Amino acid sequence: MTRIAIVGAGLSGLVLAIGLRDFASVTVFEKSRGIGGRLSTRYQDPFSFDHGAQYFTAKTPEFRKFLEPHIASRLVQDWQPKLVTLEHGIQSQAATATEGFYAAVPRMTSLCKSLAEDIDVQHQREIKRIERVDGVWHLTTSDGIDAGIFDWVISTAPALQTQRLLPKNFSGQDKLKDSRMNGCFTLMLGYENAPTIEWDAAKIVGSPIGWIAVNSSKPGRPMGFSLVVQTSNKWAEAHLEVSAQSPGDGAWD
Repeated sequence: MTRIAIVGAGLSGLVLAIGLRDFASVTVFEKSRGIGGRLSTRYQDPFSFDHGAQYFTAKTPEFRKFLEPHIASRLVQDWQPKLVTLEHGIQSQAATATEGFYAAVPRMTSLCKSLAEDIDVQHQREIKRIERVDGVWHLTTSDGIDAGIFDWVISTAPALQTQRLLPKNFSGQDKLKDSRMNGCFTLMLGYENAPTIEWDAAKIVGSPIGWIAVNSSKPGRPMGFSLVVQTSNKWAEAHLEVSAQSPGDGAWD
């Protein structure tokens, strides 16, 4: 049987694995302890923080069809937040979402965990080298361990990680090298006593902060009041290489 290695256990890697498993022996390699990629959640009883993707939309018929069974099972549910726009010196304005917001329940990682149930996912196995020898691909982990021999290798890791991983003679190297991902920092706040906030999510204009969500307003979340605060991409890009320093030194102004 054809052997396929998939690098990355995010949504795209797991969907690929499901689509290919009837035709090949599929192994998914994930460098982290968990799965989900950008659909990431941290949990600290009684608080839950979706610190990666805040929600997802369904813009294409194909993705809507993919979601149908998960919506039917209530694993994926509508999130209909009271959405506002905030700008310094201007009264908050109600905002309207152009598409419906969906969230996995009880946390964003739940969708990927469900998809991975019957998939061979190897956790904490970072693939560091791929070599073509005698017509097959040899994979080696970051700690020098042989990860196996495969007929095909698919990388769903971010573009620059994929660019460094794949052979230098790969035809798509230039496109991968030119790709960019926008940075973002996330602050997670849990409150014993819930503050008075009259909205569930806010888009921020003209500020280092780009988004604030009452994470506990999403369906199926724990009762502990939690906020997720994310920076704007512009601010994050300017500070990606700045090390955390003591307050007051100006590095994070």
